[in-house]
Amino acid sequence: MPTSRFTHRLTPAQSKEIALQTLAAQLSYELHFSGNRIYCSSEFHYKTFSSYEEAEQFLISERFKRQPFHLK
Repeated sequence: MPTSRFTHRLTPAQSKEIALQTLAAQLSYELHFSGNRIYCSSEFHYKTFSSYEEAEQFLISERFKRQPFHLK
C-alpha cells in the first residue's frame, strides 16, 4: 500500500512566530499575534510590539537578565 507524505513549508513569518513562541515559552511569557501587533504577557509584564524584531530584542534581553553570562 503506498504511503503519502505531507510536506508543508513554513513562510518566513510562520518560522519567526514559532521561534518567538519557543523563546517566550522558555521565559514563561505568552505571545499573541493579532494583525500587525505582537502582545507579550507574563505574570509581571504586558508589552505590545509592532515588529518581530522588537519582540525578539525584548525576549533576548529578558533571557540575559535571568541567565547572565560570567566573564573570567
